[in-house]
Formats: sequence, structure tokens, C-alpha cells
Amino acid sequence: MENKTEKYFKYAIGEIVLVVIGILIALQVSNWNQLRVEKNIINAYYTKLVTALETDIMLQSSNIDKLSLNCDNLMRCLDILNTKNEDDIEEFKAKIGAINIPFANDYSMELFDEFMNKGYLSKIKDPKLKSQFERLKIELKRGDNWDELLDSDYVNNVSPFIQNNLNYTDFNLPSDLFKSKDRPKGGPKVDYSKLFDNLKVWNAIHGRLNFFKRTLNLNIGMLEALTELKKSLSEIETIRNN
Repeated sequence: MENKTEKYFKYAIGEIVLVVIGILIALQVSNWNQLRVEKNIINAYYTKLVTALETDIMLQSSNIDKLSLNCDNLMRCLDILNTKNEDDIEEFKAKIGAINIPFANDYSMELFDEFMNKGYLSKIKDPKLKSQFERLKIELKRGDNWDELLDSDYVNNVSPFIQNNLNYTDFNLPSDLFKSKDRPKGGPKVDYSKLFDNLKVWNAIHGRLNFFKRTLNLNIGMLEALTELKKSLSEIETIRNN
């Protein structure tokens, strides 16, 4: 009886061990499958992000070009105010429209936000790639915060300045809904020569130029973050497809 009891006990222990091993194997297989599914999902995001980031890079490059042109135009306006040459007034009127741009960044980052919101950043093992995702997230947050300040400056300072000191019909509007031939004409005349010694004019242009310069630097940083991330994801795509 003692021998049988010992055999039954060993048999029961063996059965328990086999069951535990079976459960562990099943859990491991399930974990492998889950990791494989997650990896496939992340790789699919990488593929779509490469295309989306390419669009954002093109948009960002265009924004930088526009901002650079606006900065050049406003800088030229300050030069004209400094020289006080009345022969440059027509050029001043052509370039002062740059101050009337309520610039805002328009990023198509829905796919990136979706990737981050689903927690896939924590699944990235490559520290370099992970840091590139994190940098882009930071740059986007900085851009959003700066856009609020930029818009506030336009509403509270730039728009009132134009309404009180300039005539909209004298210069080109960046988003003019009127066709050239249909634009309203006339209105009160502005003596632009009197603007040469007007401190409010100088400060309004100088202030907007500073905002645009800061925006330009932010956009350059954003472009670098977009380009670096796209390059890394493209390299991953190339390796996976070969």
C-alpha cells in the first residue's frame, strides 16, 4: 500500500508538472502570436507613416519657403522706413502685405497621433527610432503652443494696426477672395511718407518679423524631425522588403 501510494503521488506530481508545462507552453505560444500580430501592425504603421511623412515634409518645406519670403519682405519694409526714400513707397505697399498673414502650421499628423495614442511607442526597441518619435511629438507640441501665440499676436496687434493705419486696397492680401479686377478700389488715402517716422508702424512690422523668425526656426526644427524619422522608417522598410 505504501508503494502504491508513493507511485500514485509521483504520478499525480508528474501530471501536475505536465499540466503546468502545457499551460506555460500555451501562454508562450499565445505571447509569441500576440507579439507577431503587434509587430505586423507596427510594420504596417511604418509603411503608411513613410508616405504620410513625405507629404508633411513637402508641406513643411513649403511653409519654410513662405516664411522666409515673408521675413525678407518685412525686413525690406524696415529698410525702406529707415532710408525714408519716397521712391520706395510702391515697393513698401507691395511688401507690407506680409504682415497681414495669420500664419498657422497645418500638419496632417493624424496617423502619427493614432500610432502614439495606441501606445505603440513603448513597443519600439530601437532607442534611436524611439527618440525620433519622441522628438517629433515634442516638436508638434511646441508648434501647437506657438501657433496660439502667433494667432493671438495677429488678432490683438497686427489686425488692429492695419485697420488704423493702412488701406487694405493698397496691398495684396495673402488669401484674397476677390479676383484682381473685382477688388474694391478707393477708400481713404494713406500718406505713406508719414509712416517713415511713425513708431507704431516700425514696432508693428518689427514685432511681426520677430514672430515670423521664431516660427521659421520652429518649422526648421520640425522639418529636421520629420526628415530623420522618415529616413529611419524608410531604412526599416528597405531591410524588411529585401
